[in-house]
Amino acid sequence: MPPPTSPPFPRAVASWVGRADELARAVALLDRETLHLFYGVGGVGKSELVYKLVEEAQRTPRWADAQALVLAAQPGASGADLVALLKSQLGARRRRIDFAASGASAADDLADIAAALEARPTLVFLDDLHHLPADELAELLGFLSRRVRNSRILVASRVELALPAELPPPVMHRLGPLDASATATLVRELAVRLGVPVPDAGAVFARSGGSPFFVVREVAGDASAAGGLDDTVRALAPDARALLLALALSRGRLSTGDAQALAGGAPDPDGGPGPGAARVRELGRHLLVDASRGVALVHDLVRDAVLRVATRRERAAAHRQLAELHLARAGDGTRPATPGDAADLSRRSTT
Repeated sequence: MPPPTSPPFPRAVASWVGRADELARAVALLDRETLHLFYGVGGVGKSELVYKLVEEAQRTPRWADAQALVLAAQPGASGADLVALLKSQLGARRRRIDFAASGASAADDLADIAAALEARPTLVFLDDLHHLPADELAELLGFLSRRVRNSRILVASRVELALPAELPPPVMHRLGPLDASATATLVRELAVRLGVPVPDAGAVFARSGGSPFFVVREVAGDASAAGGLDDTVRALAPDARALLLALALSRGRLSTGDAQALAGGAPDPDGGPGPGAARVRELGRHLLVDASRGVALVHDLVRDAVLRVATRRERAAAHRQLAELHLARAGDGTRPATPGDAADLSRRSTT
């Protein structure tokens, strides 16, 4: 029996739609590796996919008797907080010793957790792990993924996690927004369930960007509610938020090099990537910018969140940055353009 302190695992929503391919892949890969990482921006449906995965897994012979636990990291939490909570939920043995006096370390707690996970198959969902310090998170996940075989650790994060290079590659799932067809299906199902008129699915898709979080609020008449992605944008450092806003307004018109120049900072005298490259990379880690194809792309879902959060002054500053960058590129001959294109870029970025 699970420990009495274990809360019931959340069930998947009845109106769960649009992730058939992602779910099938997750189910197929569940038996192959211990650690499974689910990445995506806030509101894209990471937690719901894991809830559905656990539900489907428990219908299979391998995981039919497995217990399921969910723990969410809170802002400001430490790895020790999560370890203590996980030990409690698993009913792992408590050490009645003075760690400082005995020389024991956090590894003893992790060993107890690993032993509990080996003793009974468990599906552990660790949500919102982007709140934890990167080094503590790497230690926790690295230790367990190496020592646990009879259980699975499912992790959701808005930031790509840095894990020890020597670990076996985890299973990764990167979630994007729902497409127009899946959004339309979700809109219809929600409207029937809520007993409200079916809104225009195309308009809902345009306003929500395919985020299930915002689709629900659109159909329920609560479209003004702030969501996780808005909070992610607000939590960025001012220079990172300014760069993201400029890239969002550019609508994919900037190369990765342009984005790095826009981020500012002097080039590295040794020829390595400068501060601008580091800023673009950091936005990529937060899944806010895709610079993998030579162009700095910001999905409409992220763009809409940035525009909701940005002030009028921040937008004006971003337009000036874009115009100045375009003029500089035209002036140094790196792009066949005229100064008039700067005004065109700024004008088009507002539409």
